[in-house]
Amino acid sequence: MTKILENNRKNALIAIRDLLAKEVYKLAVIKQYPQEFACIIEIYTDISRTFQFLEKYTDSETISRFKEELLNCVIIRPPMAELKTRLQNCVDDLKRSTEEPDDELSSQLKKGVNGIFTRRRTFQSRIPHRYPPALLIHWYDFISVYRELLKWENKNGIRRVWDDTFDIGHVTQITAPVSVTDHIRAYDSYLPMSFHYATEHVAIPENAWYRNVAPFSPEIPEEITDELIMLQIQNNYSTERHVEIKTELNFSVRLYPEMTQAHVDEIVEQYRYQLTRGLNANLDAEKQLACDQSAFMQSSSTAKLKEPDFTDLRLLQSARLIKIDNLAQGIKYVYGLALLQEAYLEWHQDKSSAFSWCTWKKRTGQRLDMLAEKVAEEIETDVLHKVRENEDLHNIRLPTAAMIKNSYDDVSLEIQKHIDQFQRGRLQMQKRLNPTQMRKLMGTPEIQLSQLHEEDIDVARQRIAELAHKGKTASVRRRENGSFVIVWF
Repeated sequence: MTKILENNRKNALIAIRDLLAKEVYKLAVIKQYPQEFACIIEIYTDISRTFQFLEKYTDSETISRFKEELLNCVIIRPPMAELKTRLQNCVDDLKRSTEEPDDELSSQLKKGVNGIFTRRRTFQSRIPHRYPPALLIHWYDFISVYRELLKWENKNGIRRVWDDTFDIGHVTQITAPVSVTDHIRAYDSYLPMSFHYATEHVAIPENAWYRNVAPFSPEIPEEITDELIMLQIQNNYSTERHVEIKTELNFSVRLYPEMTQAHVDEIVEQYRYQLTRGLNANLDAEKQLACDQSAFMQSSSTAKLKEPDFTDLRLLQSARLIKIDNLAQGIKYVYGLALLQEAYLEWHQDKSSAFSWCTWKKRTGQRLDMLAEKVAEEIETDVLHKVRENEDLHNIRLPTAAMIKNSYDDVSLEIQKHIDQFQRGRLQMQKRLNPTQMRKLMGTPEIQLSQLHEEDIDVARQRIAELAHKGKTASVRRRENGSFVIVWF
């Protein structure tokens, strides 16, 4: 049970890292690309309305996955061959989920998909997507998320629930803290590395010892009985008559400047995992090749190498998503997001599809410390009033306004990192500079239009011409984050 609880807390940290990495990315997207985000929301609501008829055919989760994949295809526009395959796969998955797919369903699906692509044929995405665009349709109330995480931490993810399936009363259930977008993975979630084993195929001899012995014979040591039974079952049901001996492990990694210590740690652990797995597989193969009891016992008694735990591997993978070292730190980030939501986000809803989302708004004159006080009060009300009365809350320490403000500062830094990456190498026409910033940039080297991104050259040329018509001398300069702006005097 201790190991189960330990892994559950590791999985919780993985889940929170995943959630928060996605949230700061989404917030950076809607702040940097508000117009394109509005178009993506418009496309998704169009998809939702078009396929409302599916509710009479299948369950809501299947419909959601279908709509998400369709949205991803419309936004990303993969090559035609891949696009056709992906669309056909998601249509086939949807049909399989229905009890009796009919010709009318097929006709409506074809008409709906064609209509969506026809209406959105001119759409072109400028967002450098790090996740499938479907991530942008998932939004939360962060005070509610904080409450649920607090409940989870207080109980270590364990709860007693009534078993409806077997009618055996209450059972212990181990839960994940968050799981809404688990199915959406970052495009760079897989490291640029590859493993390949050089192998030899060796025929299993007809006189292999395990084939010709009775596992429960008195002369058979008890400690190898289970192994013999498993090998004989495998022999009876498998058509394979050879074993694969791994003789060499080839490993390659593509190096790139953005690699961090977290990437290196994960690469080393993945290599260790592949190496130990290969050596342990060879030990199993040697048992099948043994022609007498002595050789079998020698292979069986050789201790297997310890393979890295799968949960630990996932923990390493999540470490490069966002710098959060433990569960408590992750929970603090959530109430920082709650303050940001109060200060800068505005909720919207499409009534016809019951779909809700947030957009970035300009903050009103109310000071952040006052908003932090408001969020602290809302958290206290939400946690104390909405958690069930029988929940044990005596160890819970709710955040103060100062703690919320500090967490907000951390969250803002993470969002800005994404924005800096979005802006690097691109012309920022929406950036407003004050006179001091303008004078400072005028002292930096001028950037030639040919050095700009190909999509920005004509935009910059047109803006410089407009300013020249007004009697101003304008040019392009590079900002500290690597983006470009137009300055003039």
